[in-house]
Amino acid sequence: MDRREMTVEELGNILVQRREELGKSINDAARETKFRVDYLKALENGQVDQLPDRVFARGFVRQYLHYLRAEDLWPQYNVLLPLNEETTMTAPQPLGTYLPPPKGFRRTSRWWLYLLLLVIVVVAFYLVWTQRENIRASVEMRISMDEDKQAAFVTPAPKSESQAPTVQIQGQTPTREEAASMPASADVLGNISSVLEKIESEAKKDVETEGPIASQGELVITASRGRCWVRVRQGDRVIFTGTLMRGDSKTFTVSGDVEVRYGNAGAVDVSWLGERLASPGAPGGVVTVVYKMDGSAEAQR
Repeated sequence: MDRREMTVEELGNILVQRREELGKSINDAARETKFRVDYLKALENGQVDQLPDRVFARGFVRQYLHYLRAEDLWPQYNVLLPLNEETTMTAPQPLGTYLPPPKGFRRTSRWWLYLLLLVIVVVAFYLVWTQRENIRASVEMRISMDEDKQAAFVTPAPKSESQAPTVQIQGQTPTREEAASMPASADVLGNISSVLEKIESEAKKDVETEGPIASQGELVITASRGRCWVRVRQGDRVIFTGTLMRGDSKTFTVSGDVEVRYGNAGAVDVSWLGERLASPGAPGGVVTVVYKMDGSAEAQR
């Protein structure tokens, strides 16, 4: 840069040029530096006599040059704004400051925290509501499994022959052995034998009329539409307890009536004695069904 002494008007034109190169208007500069607009205009127009006292004017010019990245112009202003012994220190006029104002403590709002807690509660309630059937089925399955475990540890006390009570039922026809041991005459024994033969004959006729009843049955449980907890029991003996995953199938061969408890009845298909039956219940329903050897199925409550 030319080292000749420039006038305040020339320096002001350079300040305007530097400010426009930064893409700033005079109002932008006043807002960002916190300086008064009229002081900035006076400096850029070369009217330094309108600035406050010399001490504060020098500080003002140096801060504005720093803002415009024009510190190279300070030697020129240092000559134009000398600080000599005759300079008087008077009360400063409001000039402004380039430093940002201090930030005070601002209390943080907690409404967002309350809103977050409310959202969590609503989502939790929704999940529990949509899964209520599965939760109920799980609880009932757990209770049934606990009952099965308790029943497995209970062993009935054996009955001795000396303690077995002898009960005589009135109206019951004695067997051949009982009739033979009874102290009776030959006529009484003959009548009893004829009655027994008649009863056996009628029983054979009933069996032939009704048809044979299967001695063994096959039960097939298939989890076609989802997983299902299943317990299969015949009498006091638990044959199977477990969870069938979707697509699993389990076959049981039994010799009598069988009781099955389903934890998700609508998810399974059942075949009994070779015949496919209707679904034992609705999805999520806990149902107990007794399958009988005559081919029927009876739901228990």
